[in-house]
Amino acid sequence: KVIALNIKRNNPLSVLASGILLHKKLLEFRPDIILAWMYHACLISILFKYKYRIVWNIRHSLEFSHSEKIHTNLIIRICGLYSKHPNAIIFNSHNSRQQHYQIANYIHKNLITVQNGIDINVFKPKSKRKLEDANNIVIGHVGNYRKIKGHSVFLQAMSLLANQYDISLAMAGNHVDPNKQKLLRLLKEYGLLDITSLHGSIRNMSEYYNSLDIFVLSSHSEGFPNVLVEAMSSGLPCIGTNVGDVPHLLENEYIVAPNDHVKLASRCRLFLNDENKREKCGVSNRELIIKNNSIEEMVYKYTRVYEDVCSST
Repeated sequence: KVIALNIKRNNPLSVLASGILLHKKLLEFRPDIILAWMYHACLISILFKYKYRIVWNIRHSLEFSHSEKIHTNLIIRICGLYSKHPNAIIFNSHNSRQQHYQIANYIHKNLITVQNGIDINVFKPKSKRKLEDANNIVIGHVGNYRKIKGHSVFLQAMSLLANQYDISLAMAGNHVDPNKQKLLRLLKEYGLLDITSLHGSIRNMSEYYNSLDIFVLSSHSEGFPNVLVEAMSSGLPCIGTNVGDVPHLLENEYIVAPNDHVKLASRCRLFLNDENKREKCGVSNRELIIKNNSIEEMVYKYTRVYEDVCSST
């Protein structure tokens, strides 16, 4: 059952009324745990810390905290001051957990990492259905068209490979479509327009991954890289930038520094030159995700946290 508090921004009376409703519903439901999702809810949950067990869930990284809104940065810091009060604080990435400890002074003993889980029965290797030239090796990229996702770095790297290998490029994500003129200009600039297909937002991502031969993550920043995990679960060999939890997912051999298109191209050559290496890496990637990042594993870890919190005095 979902109950909306209908809090209206910048309306103190609305906040007060919603707070009264929340208190009333808590008395009615008598929960064992209050799970607060994101910073504002985390801060509000402290009001109930003497009556209920509190668990915070934070899904945000702080690489670019200097560019956050002043209000958001303030809430992050205030939550840090109160971070000793929750029974546990769950982060969805090791990187975010470390950043909140180092940058925002979140109490270390309370911090727990539970990485995101995916449906390994949906994201799994299937018979290839090439969306591109069936004779070419297809290198794929997924990311909404934002600077932080590193589309230009990806295309620069691919431009170093296009004249040496028979490759096709597939790109997906919000605004990654033929209507995005800025992206089209980049493709023309790097001479990649004729070998690149732009798929925009895709409903069936598992089918998309299974049309690829190699997956590349070129982001400048990530918390937990869901698309990388989906690609790995789909049995793809992957290259990623050294951001977020990528170092916890890929071997060092397949990680490059952000913004280094030369190294990115070099790492792609490892797979372009060796089909056997592609296959072996794809198999080991899927095995890793099955072990650590299935939905079942995530649920198990969340359940353990809740059980530990409930058993604590």
